[in-house]
Amino acid sequence: VLETARELGVTIVAYSPLAQGLLTGKFHAVDNSGEAVAKPPGARKLVLRREVVSEAAPLIATMREVGAARGGKSCTQIALNWLLCQGVVPIVGVKNRAQVLEASGAMGWRLSDAELAELDRASKAMQKSITGFPLENA
Repeated sequence: VLETARELGVTIVAYSPLAQGLLTGKFHAVDNSGEAVAKPPGARKLVLRREVVSEAAPLIATMREVGAARGGKSCTQIALNWLLCQGVVPIVGVKNRAQVLEASGAMGWRLSDAELAELDRASKAMQKSITGFPLENA
């Protein structure tokens, strides 16, 4: 889709660019017992099932490594910059000032070609797709 859009001069606008919170990494943090610190709330748990969150773990680990090498950029910032580097315009849903500040940290810099390739490889390893928030198709 992205390649065809580029050929046609069309800009892709990404709705839910953080995959309902999956790409923030917040569902991958665990406590000392190995239990997830945060679990998808409400209807999101229907989309972000345990197997989807588990399958995303290698991608989140890659995003964290890239973020650490970038001076502490968050998974959110890496995910949004990844889209921006591809010419995609993300529509980011934020609920508070902290989220606005975090999302804005994705701007003003670019991932390297090597970092983009590393993220692409990690994302393509995911087999399950997230089809969308269950209520969007109602």
